[in-house]
Formats: sequence, C-alpha cells, structure tokens
Amino acid sequence: MADMPYDRKAGKRRLVLRMGFRNSIYGLAIIHALLIANIAFAAYLFADGWVLLLAIVPYLLLLPGIFLLLAKGLNDRKKINGGARLNFFSFVVFSVMIMAGFTAIALT
Repeated sequence: MADMPYDRKAGKRRLVLRMGFRNSIYGLAIIHALLIANIAFAAYLFADGWVLLLAIVPYLLLLPGIFLLLAKGLNDRKKINGGARLNFFSFVVFSVMIMAGFTAIALT
C-alpha cells in the first residue's frame, strides 16, 4: 500500500493496484482474521494452547490502530505510511509473541 504510487509509475499491476486502496484494506482485514483464526485453532489443538491466546493479545491491541490509520489515510500519504509501518510492527510483535508461546508450550 505504501509503495502504490511507485508501482503505478513502474507499470507494476500488483494486488493493491488491481483491487484499489479501499478494497485492499478489506483484504488486509481478511488476512489478519485468518491469522487470528489459525492461532485460535492451534490453541484448541495443544494441551496448553491457552498460552498462544495470551500471545496474540498485544497483536489484537495494535489492529484497531492499523485500520484507523489506513482508513484515515485514503487521501493522506503520511497516514498510509504510518499504517503500513504499524502493520509491519504488528507482525513483528505477533511473531515474537507466538515464538514465545510455542516455546512455553514446548517447555511444559
């Protein structure tokens, strides 16, 4: 999303350009929902899976900020970049917390 103008100049027709910015926000929401559903299913499968549910709490707290910045950023380039940056940060937080959750499950 953040590099949409540059992709347009370069002639690239990636998913965001094909779908449009507003529809790509809905696509991003679907990706986040699938990620959360996947972890909820993994938490159901493991005996101590509740640890994984605790691990996604910080991730869930960041999601409203991401979509708020992206929704407000339809006409503001700085907000688009802020939303993209926060989205990247949320995936980093998610990855670290899920690794810690799986480590906790393995150690018990």
